[in-house]
Amino acid sequence: MEEKNKVKYPKMSYKVMDALDMKEIQPGSFNVIFDKGTLDSILCGDNSGENVQTLINEIYRILAPGGRYICITYGDPEHRKKYFENQNWSNLSVDKVTKPASSVESSENIADNKNFHFVYIMKK
Repeated sequence: MEEKNKVKYPKMSYKVMDALDMKEIQPGSFNVIFDKGTLDSILCGDNSGENVQTLINEIYRILAPGGRYICITYGDPEHRKKYFENQNWSNLSVDKVTKPASSVESSENIADNKNFHFVYIMKK
């Protein structure tokens, strides 16, 4: 990815590390953290509840004051908001977005959350 984007985004850097242990990153280093699938993947593994709390704690730690955590997940608010409540977010919003391959024309499909992604935006 770094090689592919080095001309277009020369100041962007890439790091590979364990999202549950980002000690090498200083607190307040990021203005935005974008998560598409990490939270969902962790929830599929052993010790998922504890590991998700570790992930959220690390994200909160490395976000700058006023920074945003944007999490795109298939989990509806009933199943996801509880994971975000242990931090002192100044704002938490949720948007429901139709999955690209879904057909939600009927009222039956609109009520079925499997046809949607949920975008959580939190401000530190």
